[in-house]
Amino acid sequence: MKTWKKRVCALCLLFGCALCFPIGAAEETETGTYLMNLTVQDGYTVTALDADGEKVPAITFDPDGDGTANTGYRNAEKLELEFTGRSGYQYVVFLLSDGAEVPTESSIRYIDQKSGASAMDFTLYPDQMQKAGAYTVCVADNDSYKQVASFTVERFTSSLGDADGDGAITVLDAVAILQYCANMTPNNFCENAADTSKNGSIGVEDAVRILQYCADLIGEF
Repeated sequence: MKTWKKRVCALCLLFGCALCFPIGAAEETETGTYLMNLTVQDGYTVTALDADGEKVPAITFDPDGDGTANTGYRNAEKLELEFTGRSGYQYVVFLLSDGAEVPTESSIRYIDQKSGASAMDFTLYPDQMQKAGAYTVCVADNDSYKQVASFTVERFTSSLGDADGDGAITVLDAVAILQYCANMTPNNFCENAADTSKNGSIGVEDAVRILQYCADLIGEF
């Protein structure tokens, strides 16, 4: 068994009966964004991407720490829009802010144009994805103009110990740190939030402190 797996098993046995509490006394440390409430019309696909163009996985999180589960994408920096076009048609894609459905000088965040083909692929690079608010994606062609997707962006501040960025401090954060130590960095890992010992590095001791916090053995980091 790999070393990190042994550590996970040992720590889980040690704190197997631990209760996990919502974020309370842990200090705030890292700010980012959640892309939430993504709705897409039939016939269109919208994929959240990171800065390198890799797909950002959907996660469940509790940004307010009130026990309400939300599903979204953490720190998405661009979007990929795909749909089937028609030969000979011109397509213009708009990303609009403030929930606007009609483009105006102030609402256009991104615009691109391509000729129709069997498969259309637009990568939207919004210039304000770090700004909270409502956004819509609209497509115009030779015959029509319509809204094809919408989403919201919300700012969040991670708390120290919330290594997986889901809005709560649980045993899963300790597991994420152990994976990180084994060079198996999980998705949505918050390095700043993982350094619970505040020594400038991330190690097994940080995972242990999180488990102690979950077991109510310590009240803060």
